[in-house]
Amino acid sequence: MLEKLSNAFGTSGYEKEVRELILGAIEKRVDLHQVDTLGNLIVRVPGRTGYEGPRLLISAHMDEVGFVVSEITGAGNLKFHKIGGIDDRVLPSKRVVVRHGDERLPGVIGMKSPHLHKNSEEFDKVIDHEKLYVDIGCTNKEEAEKIASVGDGIYFATKYFEQGKRAFGKCFDDRAGCAVIAEIISRSPKLLGGTPFYAAFTTQEEIGVRGGRVIGRAIEPDTYIAVEGTAAGEGPPSWIGRDASPSTELGKGPALSILDHSHIADPAWFEFVRAVAREHRIPYQFKRYVTGGTESSVVQRSMAGVRVVTVSVPVRYIHSPVGILDRGDYRNLKRLIAAVIRRAEEFKP
Repeated sequence: MLEKLSNAFGTSGYEKEVRELILGAIEKRVDLHQVDTLGNLIVRVPGRTGYEGPRLLISAHMDEVGFVVSEITGAGNLKFHKIGGIDDRVLPSKRVVVRHGDERLPGVIGMKSPHLHKNSEEFDKVIDHEKLYVDIGCTNKEEAEKIASVGDGIYFATKYFEQGKRAFGKCFDDRAGCAVIAEIISRSPKLLGGTPFYAAFTTQEEIGVRGGRVIGRAIEPDTYIAVEGTAAGEGPPSWIGRDASPSTELGKGPALSILDHSHIADPAWFEFVRAVAREHRIPYQFKRYVTGGTESSVVQRSMAGVRVVTVSVPVRYIHSPVGILDRGDYRNLKRLIAAVIRRAEEFKP
């Protein structure tokens, strides 16, 4: 599931392909599913009668960072806007795919050859993305307009692969979360203890947590878990400083967030999730930097308030053409979410 979702196209606002893959994997295990106006896929997983625990919602966002065609130049190149937070430094020379209807067009983000730079200052300068373009091999605008259009989505041409304990691929933020939830629903009915719960696969998180803003009101949960991919800050000491610790580390288990710039986890719900991890001997770590935000922020503030917590898989190099995660962390994230679902009825705030 992780491989299929990582390879799929789904920049913010263009999540249909991802949504269809997920629904195809889980539809036989749910008794209700709907797609709202924003494109969120919301499902209900049935459970035993007589369940008296909290109304539980878990979610992950389907969208990835990427680009959209903004203009076709006279030379047949594609100008683009960024969708989501992407560092301009990673863009030159990267292979991309342009999604034109059902067609996928290979291309490359062009860059000037080092032989053509006028001086060292020009050579060292980071090129603004507005001055870059996608080259799809055309020689003029008329030729390019036959195979591409303004509004076409563009994504990194990265294919998933595994090497040792690691998985490599694009958009593990947050296809890893989507895959975890989908696999729990499709493969683990006996492991969930008959707990009924809701799951949402949301849209447009990378451009302002837009899809997540409506799921709290739609479901009216008591408790909520955002299942995310978060930044692993490992690297040479020069990256983080010799005395600094990374935000999260690969191989240390899923990361629990106490707070970030957008929310503070509900203490009682946080401690319940942490206790479940300890009792099931599931390794976990704390996210040590508080930058960024997740859908917990908007679900927490829906209705009269919701008890929220964010649980993530650490990923190196998120929001870049390729990320790396530890497959053990991924499995343990799945184990932890399944265990919390199974024991949700025990939660007494």
